[in-house]
Amino acid sequence: ILFYGSLGNEMLNMTRMTLEWKRTRDALDRWTPENTDTDLPRNGFFYSRYGGYVNDHFIENASFFRIKDITLGYNLPWNKVVKVRVYASIENALTLTKYSGWDPEVDTKRYENDPMVPHRTGMRTASYGRQTANAGAGLDFNSYPSIRAYTFGVKIDF
Repeated sequence: ILFYGSLGNEMLNMTRMTLEWKRTRDALDRWTPENTDTDLPRNGFFYSRYGGYVNDHFIENASFFRIKDITLGYNLPWNKVVKVRVYASIENALTLTKYSGWDPEVDTKRYENDPMVPHRTGMRTASYGRQTANAGAGLDFNSYPSIRAYTFGVKIDF
């Protein structure tokens, strides 16, 4: 069993920020001059000239404890010439976290440090506004969650 965790890290949940902008019921409870008793920021997203929509409301505790891998195997009693082992494993078996996003261990911008992956403008070099993996740490924007994989097998040695 392989388990590990992280304590004290925070994540800017931009996926939640985008959804709360206009796409969920939470958007109905955002701050307005008539609705000041709320913890949701006002509408504005990226278009406001008085300040952006990004604020600490979308920064979440991303501490977690994860059971990364469980493997169970058994060596069958056979003979001295043939050895048989059967096994099963599960990867990403369990994650305990209070983070509301898919995965508290995301790396949204990892690919942009790879010089072989073209930027969305088609350029292979750094361009204005381009975010690198270092600047993207602690940022969750439409990232994929870690997959859960099941493996079953038989190993036969002669």
